[in-house]
Amino acid sequence: MSTKHLVLILLRVKPMTGYELAQNTKISVDPLWSATHSQIYGALRKLERDGLVESTTEVRGERMEKQVYHLTAAGEAAFQTWLTEPLTTLPNRDPFRLWAVHIDETPPEIVFRNIDSYIAEQSELAARLEQDAVTFLRGDHPLIEARHGRIAAERLRQIQRTRAMIYRELATKARFEVESARRMRAYAQELYPGYIQLEQA
Repeated sequence: MSTKHLVLILLRVKPMTGYELAQNTKISVDPLWSATHSQIYGALRKLERDGLVESTTEVRGERMEKQVYHLTAAGEAAFQTWLTEPLTTLPNRDPFRLWAVHIDETPPEIVFRNIDSYIAEQSELAARLEQDAVTFLRGDHPLIEARHGRIAAERLRQIQRTRAMIYRELATKARFEVESARRMRAYAQELYPGYIQLEQA
């Protein structure tokens, strides 16, 4: 999986400008795969060079010319090939737990600040992902709305259910992170009982 596959996935929904691809990545795909503007534009250049996408100049808004990218037949074939390839996982990176390995030598006020911040962040993420799942099911999500009238209603409903299921799984993963961090906090309370008593005084 790479940014070029992300671009192919989004262009299967509808033709988009580079800016629209970046925006849809942020609001739709970011929990699964993040990409910067420069990565997206770099992937577009390579995909166009390889004949997997093509661009046309269109006027959008008040006479503003934009490069709009379309998926080619070769691009659709490349997407279908990617679907059948064995999955490869990325190297694991977990900055929170890498830091937490050293909580026994970190000032307690920093320990509890960082753990509580992580709990709040993951709790907020879980709530947002649950809401995204609801939005997919209702058909209110921008990438679902973009498909209206372009594919059969039954197929659209299947897409909605699948996306909602994945986002609920992501929410479950975020809630697991919350519970894990709470267990770390309980351990930190054992490490620094004096700090807890001072905090409660």
